Amino acid sequence: MRLVGLAVFFFSLLETSCGPSQPTYTDRVQDVAPDGVDPRLAELTKLAAGKSFNEFTSLVVVWKDWLDSTETPIPLVEGNRLTFVYYDATDSLDQVWLAASFCPAPLPLLRWEATRLFFRTFVIPKPAGVKYQFVASPAHPKASILSDVFHPDVTSGVAPLSCFPSSTSPRIHSIDASLIPALASQNLRILLPPDYDRDLSHSWPLMVLTGQSDLVWDQVPTAAIANGTVIPLVIVALVPDSSHPLTAQSLPIHWNRDVLPWLSSHYRVVTSAGSVFWLAWGDTGPAVSEAAAAHPDLFGNVWTPPAGMKTEDPAVWNQSMAQVLRTSFPKVAP
Repeated sequence: MRLVGLAVFFFSLLETSCGPSQPTYTDRVQDVAPDGVDPRLAELTKLAAGKSFNEFTSLVVVWKDWLDSTETPIPLVEGNRLTFVYYDATDSLDQVWLAASFCPAPLPLLRWEATRLFFRTFVIPKPAGVKYQFVASPAHPKASILSDVFHPDVTSGVAPLSCFPSSTSPRIHSIDASLIPALASQNLRILLPPDYDRDLSHSWPLMVLTGQSDLVWDQVPTAAIANGTVIPLVIVALVPDSSHPLTAQSLPIHWNRDVLPWLSSHYRVVTSAGSVFWLAWGDTGPAVSEAAAAHPDLFGNVWTPPAGMKTEDPAVWNQSMAQVLRTSFPKVAP
């Protein structure tokens, strides 16, 4: 039976087990033996050696610098061979499992030479669109999802999925501040444009979004970028921890001291004050406006909803976001 799409592929596997002993499985996705793994795992192990949880930010930077220098994505890719990698930064797990769209049951990862690095390699004929999660328990995968800190590409949803994207798909990075102390409890959701990983020399325009933590806020900008009505850009949504609400007094300090340095060191974005566009939604508008007025050196353009706008209405959000994008980031015809 021919493979006509990832969904068909997934459902065709529901009656099979995910292992190399099943011919109906291995003629599609093949499990690679440990002696045939990607040699770059050894390099990653050396980079991560000796790093503790308190040095987690440094570990991420080292990992990112190495990936950028070798132009290597995660999972590690060599043709149709993908190596899924998880690093146990807290050194607390005896086993990590991979729950993937090409397999109906979680698969155990292998530990690399008694280190904190876990991996498993597959030959996948059509990797674009593969979605996966790392979990701590195969019996309760939804309740034991592990944050994929080195490859935080996720789809919208309650249980985020990492994904191996096609070159034309915008991607969302979900940054959990509890795993990155430098962010001081500031969670981030970052929308990257389609060609972000294919053009390593380019720095992208930046929009900062506040007051919109809905998991589907990215639909409007994703569509606008896809249909060519706006220029590709990076959008960062600030999602503060409930114990650290956004205020006019805390925002300038938090942005300048914590978020901006981390963002600048991890993403290729234009972060000079005059180049950053702020969209302050809902009740965050007054705080952002006040902070920008008091610290014009830290903030660029700020847009807030006019008085009386029903910001709780999804339709109002869609219309406003589309208008702001068209006005502030218009696609100029060549």
